Amino acid sequence: MTFSLPPALVRKARDFRGTPAPVRAAATVVLLRPAAESFEAYVLKRATTMAFGGMYAFPGGGVDESDRPETIRDDWAERLGVPAEQARAVVGAAARELFEEAGVLLAGPVGRPDRTVGDVGTDDWEADRVALESRELAMSDFCSRRGLVLRSDLLGVWAGWQTPVFEPRRYRTWFFVAELPSGQRTRDVSSESSRVTWLPAVVPVVVHHNRRPWTSSTQVLDVLDLDPDVADAMQEHLPRFRFILDDLSRVDEQALRARPVTPPVRVTLLLLKIAAGNPNLADDLQRWAGDLRAVLDRPGGIDLFAALLRYIELVGEAPTDELHKLVATLGSEAEEAYVTTADMLRAEGEARGEARGKARGHAAALVQLLTLRFGPVPQAALDVVHAASIEQLEAWTARVLTAGTLDDVLR
Repeated sequence: MTFSLPPALVRKARDFRGTPAPVRAAATVVLLRPAAESFEAYVLKRATTMAFGGMYAFPGGGVDESDRPETIRDDWAERLGVPAEQARAVVGAAARELFEEAGVLLAGPVGRPDRTVGDVGTDDWEADRVALESRELAMSDFCSRRGLVLRSDLLGVWAGWQTPVFEPRRYRTWFFVAELPSGQRTRDVSSESSRVTWLPAVVPVVVHHNRRPWTSSTQVLDVLDLDPDVADAMQEHLPRFRFILDDLSRVDEQALRARPVTPPVRVTLLLLKIAAGNPNLADDLQRWAGDLRAVLDRPGGIDLFAALLRYIELVGEAPTDELHKLVATLGSEAEEAYVTTADMLRAEGEARGEARGKARGHAAALVQLLTLRFGPVPQAALDVVHAASIEQLEAWTARVLTAGTLDDVLR
């Protein structure tokens, strides 16, 4: 099994012929704190006035190559694969950005390298943070004046990424991981964000529910569907991590029942496993009537049950009268949800048919205009046009007469 990159991204990589923009060094810190049995990560929503406005990001920013504070660890050059002075600048930028954007300082007294400063939210610390943010104060001078050394031993190297050559704004970013130090707290102090929050850590999981077992790799890089030339052009920028595979084709119903999950999750996994194309689904679900009732009995259970019914109606092939009989045995609320869902799906199907017809007409008209304006349209561009929404097609159509190139129209 493979996954495809968005056609527009593939086209940009294949068609790029210009001079790559210069690469700027940057550092980012994934700040974590314990939460229940896992961790939460601190993120900021970038202000709309900033580059990448509206997006959530970890604290981070550009590296000042001349700002190289002292660090406890002395092996950063080897760990980051860059000269020693540059490595200190990168680590210094990571610590500075974390202090600037989250109010968290990974530093301790020079004479006590095992200690970390405590509360740094008082007025004098805040004045220094503002000076660092405005670049009136360098991180090295800040540490020297306060008799501090960076607790770089609290930073773990996570990854390094470099923006592809075809992007107009390019960075080589080192990602670090750190745990919130004891005695400190995050503060919403960044002038570059509109809000901050803690989010639970996300582990990539693929739930495979084909009738045949999964036989591909669990390495993301191995399952990307790329042309050889695109793969060569983007090799150093492609993701390299493994995902957790839950192959439902190898899990029997008894094992599924034994999983320590809530009834809605258990029934969802069951439907992913057995619902698609199953003409005997109503009979198979009789064995799970207790779990279906447990879904209905939960707070908000009717909405959850309606969502499950919607999936059954979309992918299943069981006779509707048999499904209706099964649902009727679960009570009047369940039956009402079934009837409502069926009516809604019929109405949505009619609306989707009208929308698809309208989109096909817009796409055909746009392709004709593009051909008259720029000549034969490449297949990659045709794929982008035919996959676009009506709103996007209308926006592109409005640009045809004023754009200088096909890329300008489809940007």
